[in-house]
Amino acid sequence: MVSICKSVIVAFFWVLAVSAAPDLSKRQTCATLYGQCGGTVLQVGMDLHSKKKNVQTSSAVTTTASSTTTAKTTSTTTIKTTTTTKSTTTTKSTTTTKSTTTTVATSATTSKSTTTTSPTTSKSTTTTTTTTASASVTASPSACANCLYVGRVDLSNPASPQFAWSGSGIIASVSGSTIAVKLVSSNTAIYFQPVIDGVAQARVLSPLVQAEVIVATGLSAGTHRLELYRDNEASDSLTTFLGFTQGTVLTVPAAKTRNIEIVGDSISAGYGDLGVEYHPGWVANPACHYSVDNSSWYQTYGAISARAANAQLSTIAHSGWGIYRGYGGDTTSLMPLIYNYTLGPWSSTTWTFKPQVDIVLINLGTNDWSTGDPGVPYETAYLAFLKTIRSFYPNAYFFLTIGPMLGASDLAVADTRLSNVAGNWTAQTGDKKIATFDFGTQNLGSNGEIPSGCDWHPNLAEHQTMAGILSAKLTTYLGCKGTGEVRDHAGVPPKAICHFFKKSKFYRTQNTMGSVWKSIFIAFAGCVSVSAVYIGKSTPPACANCLYVGRVDISNSSSPQFAWSGSGIIASVLGSTIAVKLVSSNSPIYFQPVINGVAQARVLSPVGQSEVVIATGLSAGPHHLELYRDNEASDSLSTFLGFTKGKVISVSAARTRKIEIIGDSISAGYGDLGVEYHPGWVADPACHYSVENSSWYQTYGAISARAANAQLSTVAHSGWGIIRGYGGQTTWTMPSIYNYTLGPWSTATWKFKPQVDLVLINLGTNDWSTGDPGIPYETAYLAFLKTVRSFYPKAYFFLTIGPLLGASDLAIANSRLGNVVGNWTASTGDKKIATFDFGTQNLGSSGEIPTGCDWHPSLAEHQTMAAILTAKLKTYLGAMAYLKILIINPNSTESMTNRIKSQTCFQNHPSIQFHFFTGPTSKNEFLSSPEAIEGSVDSVLSAAACFKKLESTLSQYDGFLIACYSDHPLIEMIRETTTANWCVQDPKTRKIRPPPCVGIMQASLLQALGFGAKKIGIVTTAKRWESLLYAGMRAAGLSDGFIASGNSWTGVKSTGLGVLELESRNKSEVMAMIEESAVQMKLGGADAICLGCAGMVGLKESVQKVVGNEVTVVDSIDAGVEIITGL
Repeated sequence: MVSICKSVIVAFFWVLAVSAAPDLSKRQTCATLYGQCGGTVLQVGMDLHSKKKNVQTSSAVTTTASSTTTAKTTSTTTIKTTTTTKSTTTTKSTTTTKSTTTTVATSATTSKSTTTTSPTTSKSTTTTTTTTASASVTASPSACANCLYVGRVDLSNPASPQFAWSGSGIIASVSGSTIAVKLVSSNTAIYFQPVIDGVAQARVLSPLVQAEVIVATGLSAGTHRLELYRDNEASDSLTTFLGFTQGTVLTVPAAKTRNIEIVGDSISAGYGDLGVEYHPGWVANPACHYSVDNSSWYQTYGAISARAANAQLSTIAHSGWGIYRGYGGDTTSLMPLIYNYTLGPWSSTTWTFKPQVDIVLINLGTNDWSTGDPGVPYETAYLAFLKTIRSFYPNAYFFLTIGPMLGASDLAVADTRLSNVAGNWTAQTGDKKIATFDFGTQNLGSNGEIPSGCDWHPNLAEHQTMAGILSAKLTTYLGCKGTGEVRDHAGVPPKAICHFFKKSKFYRTQNTMGSVWKSIFIAFAGCVSVSAVYIGKSTPPACANCLYVGRVDISNSSSPQFAWSGSGIIASVLGSTIAVKLVSSNSPIYFQPVINGVAQARVLSPVGQSEVVIATGLSAGPHHLELYRDNEASDSLSTFLGFTKGKVISVSAARTRKIEIIGDSISAGYGDLGVEYHPGWVADPACHYSVENSSWYQTYGAISARAANAQLSTVAHSGWGIIRGYGGQTTWTMPSIYNYTLGPWSTATWKFKPQVDLVLINLGTNDWSTGDPGIPYETAYLAFLKTVRSFYPKAYFFLTIGPLLGASDLAIANSRLGNVVGNWTASTGDKKIATFDFGTQNLGSSGEIPTGCDWHPSLAEHQTMAAILTAKLKTYLGAMAYLKILIINPNSTESMTNRIKSQTCFQNHPSIQFHFFTGPTSKNEFLSSPEAIEGSVDSVLSAAACFKKLESTLSQYDGFLIACYSDHPLIEMIRETTTANWCVQDPKTRKIRPPPCVGIMQASLLQALGFGAKKIGIVTTAKRWESLLYAGMRAAGLSDGFIASGNSWTGVKSTGLGVLELESRNKSEVMAMIEESAVQMKLGGADAICLGCAGMVGLKESVQKVVGNEVTVVDSIDAGVEIITGL
């Protein structure tokens, strides 16, 4: 029998799910797009006496739309508990708890609460430690005799230096085209930030085992200065460095003469700064929680400021810890208790405090305020801590600061207490080398429309704002910034003028390459399904099941090409490592990978052909991969030659909403990652364009498209305009190049399929570079609109401009755009057009607020623009319509529901709200679900109790997933009821068909078939389930030819465990019994093994390791979510 393709499986399963529902061919497509979702909606009630909000989790049904509660724990030698709280000044606060371990594996527990106090966020951690040794920063151990160590590094064993604090690492002079090191991470994989010759590279991951970590490949011959910084928190894992495996280390590099130490909490460590979390109505939606993937020390305010000051930074920061008390009032989570330690929570060995530092900045107090003003004891504890630090650094200047997570009222109190500390310190000691300031309160907009990082923490834009404040303080104390590093990208050749590119690139062409459009018809198992894909409607041999986005030339199907920013591929990929083969024609190009809805570190495609590793250390999958070209069309032509690691399994669903943006450097992301100050309106230091400091993914357009759940195609070229380009260049006009598939690289024209819903044009900034372009600008604009309308007859037009024009030019530009709109409507009768502007970017009163490079919008400005555009999109496209799916655990064990809820499969669908229901408990046994479902009787009892509780609410949901591995009677009960209700509704207003109801058993079997299984087996709990589940396999349509068997079993192998024993018994015993059954299944010929109990959720990876990759292990919850969201 031929393997069944996913589209056929979904179509077949839909018939099963809706039973006899009529008109099955007309159901709306429901997008299964990936993003971050939360967990539990909290019911908020006001306590009028305390003026605080009481938060309770709903007892039965909870939703992931606005906040998340997840739990994941492990038993270890060393335990940490980390908690984060964020509240806003006027509405709500959010509490997030991260619970991890320090010797076996990282674990996380997340919860939310709200208060009416000001924003306070942090994490708390309790640890026990072992003993190691300390060392000087400049020692040269045998692991690397000529390395310079930065931060706190334990060199007691010179063959294996260890470090844990964020920002600690090595600096070395290395020769060779490839650089690689050997690293060990003790408890969880850790990211490292390499900087080569002053240019930050894509982060690299140190896995949980000893491994060679490739830092860079394709380098030029000669000596390179490598800086390799640990980019994650001390609490995550202990790092051991075992030397270089590739590349020759030469002489010890010179150390920086300026040294700064920052003592802080999660803010200074970079908690969640790479994440994006919106808070509409002050509720996180979707919520984003801490992970090593979304957190970066290198992009914190401290690291940015240190680079600007050409200083070496040592960061001692631990989430959740404070001066007098940690998060939630924990009196053991105190930075003074751990400050002296070389390896933070991993050892009580003390640091040598060499070399001396020039400045110590302390940003502690956010966690102290998590339960309100800590009062005078905070000041007393602070003074004692200062005494300790002064004993180590007798000559350093002290900066006492706080923010930006406190609300205005708390911040005012905190500022007063810090002033008291500084005043009392000087009065008691005569020491005047101390000052205080604050970082203000982060800007979240008027109603939470401006995003933060994860769990309300500062995002990249906020960190850059903080860096601006701190850099000014450092300049005041340290003097001029010196001639060392300039921001993040020293040594990058500058461009002379902000909008110019080398003109020769504009006219460089290759052989004409027309775009080929195809409709793909794939026949499997005697049926035909149409594969619908977006922009680039083809499946070339380079990747038969890839979805192409943006303008992609597939005239040569074995080597698709693309150039415009944001073009790329989307694919569903199996495998722990994903890698692709790319070619960059003229210069290196960065790509932005997004895996399962989470943006990863950018990866670099060097000049020439190379394998580009997208991600390592992933679970077996499948994973939803989005890979976007992150740099401009003019830089290089990209060629995609397919996947070298990872198996692409099916064509991903396309987003139904489509937007096209036509623009210039602003829309392309020119210099948005850079930081440029303008004291007295002069760029100092100047920051110029490079591929390193520019990112399309973080532009206003990309952010807004994600918010609107729309696919974006960007056609943007720096320096170009409507009638003239920068400096009056009349050949640099977007209308002359707009039709081209590959921009400046080919004259082959694009086919303009599929149609888009909205076209936004942001052109005019370059037209105004030599003054008002006048009436000819309006005339040229009208002609261009005529061209665009010929390609997109139904699209809505947004004409906009900004934010680089000054107020007077912006007023004239708005007037001209108004004329264009008026004349267009008058001459064509077309009213699907509107105009607005992005204002003028905020540079402060005297240039103190930084921009991106060459005065271009920074990340913060792009987010402001995105807020404006998102509001416009909602007005035209409408608010996103969420599908509501109810996940039903029919037994009454709440902890099992929580385990199900914690799975990442619920975090990949921004257009879907997952709600969770646990079987009810009642004094009436007929209205109460059993604690565990151990057979047919329990199934019937649980179905009756759950149905009675749910019957009146079924109409609220768009789908149901029954999380009990059986042919559970509740499935048919819900199908029967929802179908009957649907039939009596008004055909004009009812949904196209009744909501589907899916059982995890049937879903797992169908997913196994979809992966090409020839023999399927089920690992279950008690012996009685063997016959019941075998009958279920036959009822699902499987013949004995598809059912694996052994000496004493057919199709199903029991572990002998009870359902509740999956949680109550020793974990190692449980895993041994499950793994033994899985091995027996493999010996019986099974090439797919389904984990046959909802309580086995999360065990897939462990079982997969035992049976090997030749056997597919199916997690029934994951399978159920994939099937139900696909329906």
